[in-house]
Amino acid sequence: MRIACVVEHYPQASELFIQREVECLRGLGHEVLLWPLVKTATPLWLGAHKESSFISTGNYLIPALQNMGKHPLLALRYGSRVAKAAGEIAPPELVYAHFASITAFCASALARLWKVPLVVSGHARDLFVPWQPGITAAKTADQVIVCSEVALIKAKELFPGMAGRIQLIHHGLPESAFVSSRGGNKPDMILAAGRLVPKKGFNLLLEAIAILKNRGKELCLRLAGEGPMREHLHNLVKHLSIQDRVEFLGMLTQQDLQKEIQQAAIFCAPAVMAPDNDQDGIPNVILEAMAAGLPVMACDAGGISEIVKDGVTGRLVASGSKELLAEALAASLPINDTTISMAKHAREFIQQNFSLRNNVEKLAQTLAKWAQ
Repeated sequence: MRIACVVEHYPQASELFIQREVECLRGLGHEVLLWPLVKTATPLWLGAHKESSFISTGNYLIPALQNMGKHPLLALRYGSRVAKAAGEIAPPELVYAHFASITAFCASALARLWKVPLVVSGHARDLFVPWQPGITAAKTADQVIVCSEVALIKAKELFPGMAGRIQLIHHGLPESAFVSSRGGNKPDMILAAGRLVPKKGFNLLLEAIAILKNRGKELCLRLAGEGPMREHLHNLVKHLSIQDRVEFLGMLTQQDLQKEIQQAAIFCAPAVMAPDNDQDGIPNVILEAMAAGLPVMACDAGGISEIVKDGVTGRLVASGSKELLAEALAASLPINDTTISMAKHAREFIQQNFSLRNNVEKLAQTLAKWAQ
């Protein structure tokens, strides 16, 4: 099967799941041509792998579409380059777009140009904070795929006429992710990771650390990630006088993140619903922690409760309360037999339900149903 995969950025540090999916599809014998709208200059998480299947003029798609109304001649100029690039390669059997956003908008144009089916994969922000042109384009798709139950509910609301063509297929982890971390070389260390954006709730986690410090609890936090809230969070650490308890790690490679997971005592995901209604689906970093056997404590926001089941696969508390978060962290550390048992059940749950190969095989079956 020959697939044109449209993504906004490639590579993108927060979207390792796309690289894994592409590599697994290729491993199953499918040809995947990547059409990034923006080709990222520094492939932080791509490592030594060099992507040779880029359709290099993807950058012309956005200006072509943006200028259709105000500057039709400029749009035609860009559009002709897109058409030329599309015409120079053998047409794919279908177009597959990640995110019901600008990528779906551009992918729908490509699908019409090639006269092939369109499949759109919806995730989180693209559904919870919808950009209407992207949603409108996704409505023209032959199939919509989502990666969490909460996204499935939202997709059915956004695409009421497509109920029979919306499918839940989880992302997955490769076998290499299921290597136990235990250890726990730093019994007082909390690890958190993710983009520094409001829905991750890292400000609440910092406030919870301050509460625990004032209670004399000896805990430290290592926070991995980058994003627009970086300066705000650094200033909050100073304001709360917890510089001795918090270390910002910046963006980590996958290898360095795994080292942090190996050393941590617990992983914390203090997620919230952001003021603009943005929320997580199922954060892949939680899957990584659970697969490694690292105990997880999380807040009940987005699709997190689909994997963190309180008292079974981890600790789950109500979202948005720094006091509840502090109490849950205090109760979780030091690690006890109950916590270890939950981490074991979590690892088994992820192995059974989030195998990369199994879930990509399901994806391939769905794509093949539409491929021409």
